[in-house]
Amino acid sequence: PSDTEPEDNELRGIVKFFNPQKGYGFVEVQNDDKLYDAFVHSRTLQACGLRLITEGQHLLLRVSDDGKGPQATQVRVIAK
Repeated sequence: PSDTEPEDNELRGIVKFFNPQKGYGFVEVQNDDKLYDAFVHSRTLQACGLRLITEGQHLLLRVSDDGKGPQATQVRVIAK
């Protein structure tokens, strides 16, 4: 449901862009009072049981930064 609370280390995000042909996109993530973009790859989606995300879709995700910028490591869709 849309009122789903994030679990430990999960953040809320909204899909800004996803190109299924190229297999990647970006999610606008809200962490406290900061907004930033996190990269998301189709391999991450597949590992989480997802095939596709669409612009404007609400997500819960875990993000890491291994020096290449924020990247989603786990993704859950919030049903609207």
